[in-house]
Amino acid sequence: MKQQEVTQLLGQLGQGDPTALDRLVFIVLDELHRLALLPTDNWRIAVSLQLLGEARLTLGQAERAEALLIEAWRILMLTPDLHPEPVEQTRKLLIALYEDSNRPDMADRYRS
Repeated sequence: MKQQEVTQLLGQLGQGDPTALDRLVFIVLDELHRLALLPTDNWRIAVSLQLLGEARLTLGQAERAEALLIEAWRILMLTPDLHPEPVEQTRKLLIALYEDSNRPDMADRYRS
């Protein structure tokens, strides 16, 4: 992990740069993967992606949010015996995303 890049991103985050958090989280996640401390299909990764997706939705960045939420959903569906809250929250966000973008057929895929 590049110390200088992390320091720079922390400074940008402090100045309100909405993209700095994304980049910082992915740098940390990549480093954890590299160190084999956190497998790519770990539920913690999914929850992080779900939170980033929700933040992207709040910023009006639906396309970027969609990719993050779909990946979070994929990981959560592979996780046995997970508390239902992250699954339900991701499902609701995907439904809202597709309803807001006038794609009810996609929203229906995530309805119970």
